[in-house]
Amino acid sequence: IANLMGCLFIGFLFALREDAGLSDTMRLFLITGFCGSLTTFSSFILDSFRLYSQGFYYLLTINVLLNNFLGFVFFFFGLWFYKFTFQ
Repeated sequence: IANLMGCLFIGFLFALREDAGLSDTMRLFLITGFCGSLTTFSSFILDSFRLYSQGFYYLLTINVLLNNFLGFVFFFFGLWFYKFTFQ
């Protein structure tokens, strides 16, 4: 739920920044400070959107695949490390 709410907030704040003319300081506080502290997933989605909107489809694909694949790899490494160390 936190990841989804973060995505909702970061999308809203990104659009608000474009329309409301927020200062760079306020934008940094709201997007990076608030949303980034709520969930890093929303930052990942925003970075992916920026790659998409700038036409960097190859980099977008690499970004999404590597983040998800490496996330699973490190998750399973954490499981293995726990079992190896504590059992």
